[in-house]
Amino acid sequence: MNVQPRQPPHNIEAEQALLGAILLRNDLYGTISAALSPDDFFEPLHGHILHQAGQLITSGRSATPVTLKDAFPDIEVGQNVNLPQYLARLMAAGACLRIEIDTFISRVRDMASMRRMIELGESLARASDDGVPPEKAISEAWTRIDEIRDGARHHGRRRGSIADLAPALLDPDTAQVVPTGLADLDRALAGGLRSGRLYILAGRPGMGKTVLGVSVARRAARRGGGVSIFSLEIDEREILARLSADELSHTDRPVSYADIVADKVQDADRGRVAEAIARLSKLPLRIDANGGLSMPEIEASARIDREIFAKINKRLGVVIVDYLGLVKVADRYRGNKVHELGEIALAGKTMAKRLDCAVVMLAQLNRSVESRDDKRPTMSDLRDSGNIEEHADFVGLLYRPLYYIQNSAGWRDQTPEAVEQGEHAANKLELIVGKNRLGPTNLIRLWCDPALSAVDNFSGYGR
Repeated sequence: MNVQPRQPPHNIEAEQALLGAILLRNDLYGTISAALSPDDFFEPLHGHILHQAGQLITSGRSATPVTLKDAFPDIEVGQNVNLPQYLARLMAAGACLRIEIDTFISRVRDMASMRRMIELGESLARASDDGVPPEKAISEAWTRIDEIRDGARHHGRRRGSIADLAPALLDPDTAQVVPTGLADLDRALAGGLRSGRLYILAGRPGMGKTVLGVSVARRAARRGGGVSIFSLEIDEREILARLSADELSHTDRPVSYADIVADKVQDADRGRVAEAIARLSKLPLRIDANGGLSMPEIEASARIDREIFAKINKRLGVVIVDYLGLVKVADRYRGNKVHELGEIALAGKTMAKRLDCAVVMLAQLNRSVESRDDKRPTMSDLRDSGNIEEHADFVGLLYRPLYYIQNSAGWRDQTPEAVEQGEHAANKLELIVGKNRLGPTNLIRLWCDPALSAVDNFSGYGR
């Protein structure tokens, strides 16, 4: 028994009706072409007709069966049917379309999406046969799924006239902004962390990168954004301890995160720590403390988190990676640190756009800072660490003056001058904005207590 191969999903009648509508009313071309591309048509000839009609219409000419005939060779469309006859039939089909144009567009687009999903499954099967590493196959599959999903939901929304694109600018839902709760930082960021953007927070060891990153995660989650933390350096126990200590930092009895990690919390404070953890457990906040992750692995996990958040009616707002230098790199640039870090930063930016979230990556500056009298970092210190600046939308350089004071000879000898400097610098954290696409490059002053793993607004800084 001969089994006929199964036809891929398609709707020839809907394709014909849409093309006929264009031939009858050339002004409908803009609406249809904004939602469908020639590749969305199952019948190749239909895709060619849409393309050629577009060429005529955009050049100021009319697309009719007569003008389109000259754009094709003399071909037989079907049994005893030539192209002019077929174009006339399309017009007849278009005459029946009337007000159902959106429905027919959806039918053609849905069929195209299903065909692409089938093709994706077949490509995964071929990848297995060809010995493609699973990580690479999964990464490419996720990318393709995103493209298919974006095409199905938003086809044409990023391309069009000003009239087409203006609603997206005025619609607050098209770009998610998650406040950090740090007033000066949010003002510099035009409201908060914005979807599709890459934020780099960089500093030398001891400057408070993890302190700031974890505190921003807690604050953003408390303000409604789903947050994923990828900690490649410290384990989940320490991350949870830092979150708890930050949660308790402004209460009457703060608890250091080191005591929480080491299980040295006083009996009187155990209940308070438990209550803080209970409050944190209600936030849309997820932690991945696996080391040695690559960017494709991080993105795959963030996608899972996005679906989990969606089930509780939350959007994935922020992904935090601690830190950039520990992300596993591909073999392409292995050994070339500048290109390795640049590749990771580019992957972070791409992930932000694909997942429609903000990505915050912590980064370590090079040692050149330590050789200067003024230890405040500059953008040149970041450039020497890799070509990541060009991919970032925001770069903040961290400087905590007390760290250097406490490592000075004067502090070890407890000279009056060093002690006075230490008192003046206590709890001060400077965030030097070196790059900012949406605001000024200024100095943001924050309150910081590393022992409590806490960051907050610093009113009265410098007094």
